[in-house]
Amino acid sequence: MQWGIISSHSFSNLKKVPIKRWDPLSNVPIEIQDNGYNIVLPKIYGHYSYISPVRGKRAFVVDQKLDGNDAFKAVFNAKPLYDEEGNLVGDGFGLIICDGSRKVDDPFSITPRRYHEIKAKAVTFINRYPAMARYVEQGIYDYIINSLPSNSKLAYGVNLVTVSKDYFDSLEFETIPDDVISAVFQSTQAGIKYVVEEANKKGIKNIPVSPFFNIGRSVGGSQRRLHSQVYVDLNEDGHGARIEMYLKAFEKMKNRECHLCTSEHGGGTRTVLKTKYWTFFATGSPVRNYHLRFNPNNHYERLDELSIKQFDDLAKSLKLIWSALNELDVNRHRNIIINTKPYGYEKANFHLFGDILPYEFVGGAEMADDMRVARLLPENVAESLKTIIQKRIIHSKD
Repeated sequence: MQWGIISSHSFSNLKKVPIKRWDPLSNVPIEIQDNGYNIVLPKIYGHYSYISPVRGKRAFVVDQKLDGNDAFKAVFNAKPLYDEEGNLVGDGFGLIICDGSRKVDDPFSITPRRYHEIKAKAVTFINRYPAMARYVEQGIYDYIINSLPSNSKLAYGVNLVTVSKDYFDSLEFETIPDDVISAVFQSTQAGIKYVVEEANKKGIKNIPVSPFFNIGRSVGGSQRRLHSQVYVDLNEDGHGARIEMYLKAFEKMKNRECHLCTSEHGGGTRTVLKTKYWTFFATGSPVRNYHLRFNPNNHYERLDELSIKQFDDLAKSLKLIWSALNELDVNRHRNIIINTKPYGYEKANFHLFGDILPYEFVGGAEMADDMRVARLLPENVAESLKTIIQKRIIHSKD
């Protein structure tokens, strides 16, 4: 199942097939309003799980250093890499779909290989240990579909991972260049566009896309090298409950002003940083303490609509925010979640935005409902961060 490939060479039994299961106690039919009519679609929203045994094969690197051993280094060197004890770290094989923004192999390719001419500052791979399958041989596909129980389906989709070619393990202000962070976003963008383009050719139109960063092992980062990931779900069976809430919230704004376009975020008291292209703010109802949100100032719906200048500005801004959080001793294990409109949902209204979520323990009450208990007033969080950021901006000008 590595690289999302199921063939006669890799298939052994149904227990090793990635499956998708919807929770029967939470899935609800998707309804839309069209010309005054309420239309129920043959799709659902709610809670679902991907169950993928191959995910457990990932190697979590704990003591990786700047010049240390990681599987991506083997791919970039196009040869096997061994640790000091002679253990194989990486075989040098990969599936690259974008070298920077340049297309390389088809997103549905089934031929991992060694690449000897990687040129860009960031590269987008097919994830070797995915939550979904990209390719299944026809005979095996028929067997799986006919054999899975009624509450399970084959998890079908593409998982991407974008990494910087040179080794950086965080967004630290002093260590990583702005253009490297921007390059990661640009290659991520190119990878998404390429996958959607090829999926459309297969007749797949309705595609939820989930880009994110796991920076630190506590938030799911298996490798210390800075990387983004994208889950591209090609099942065409619906979307999760959270994206449904966002879609409905933006739908209500459709005939009024968009909240993200117009809000001053508590009269400016929760605004942390505003640049030419981006606004960062402490959200008024935080999921975790120091939960920050950011959005492009103009009304863009998807990541693939953004320009290089916007990514350059985002890179510089994220470094400022990251360092300010560090200075406040906020947990350095953090997720960045990018919330974007699914492809094929052309009548839906949306404004692209991101969440920065530092790691923390979550209690039982919070697991019982979609709520959180925070101890910090968002206005105070914003004030602390603004003070540090302003000092850094003034110092950088000097």
